[in-house]
Amino acid sequence: MLLNLSLCHLALDHYFRAFWYACRAEDEIAGRWEIERLKGMIFFTAGKHLKAIKSLVASFEPNTTKIGYKPFERDDTAVWNTIGESFYRLGQYFEAHQAFKRAAEFCKEAMPTQLLKDRAALMLEMSKNLGR
Repeated sequence: MLLNLSLCHLALDHYFRAFWYACRAEDEIAGRWEIERLKGMIFFTAGKHLKAIKSLVASFEPNTTKIGYKPFERDDTAVWNTIGESFYRLGQYFEAHQAFKRAAEFCKEAMPTQLLKDRAALMLEMSKNLGR
């Protein structure tokens, strides 16, 4: 329930409340990758891109507790894409290139895969032009 309350507040752009409920959900059942992904989504939407990256990377860890309720499926493509977007918004284009490239590796569909590859190539080109 707390995780769903966090999602509702995120949809309403109530970032503080969304984060507070996510933390309470983590207190209730610790060791869930879903909570870290939710925190990453909250930070990303709030424009806190460095914190978003840290939480999204932490979401790759497997659950350490046995749970029955799974609020959403794992989607490594979407997580890597959001990490890439965060790096892009921080002006770290080479890191964005690597994240988009990783997202393309996980993608199962042809059209999004090509889009991710094109984004990765663009970020690499931007990093070369800026000397980063």
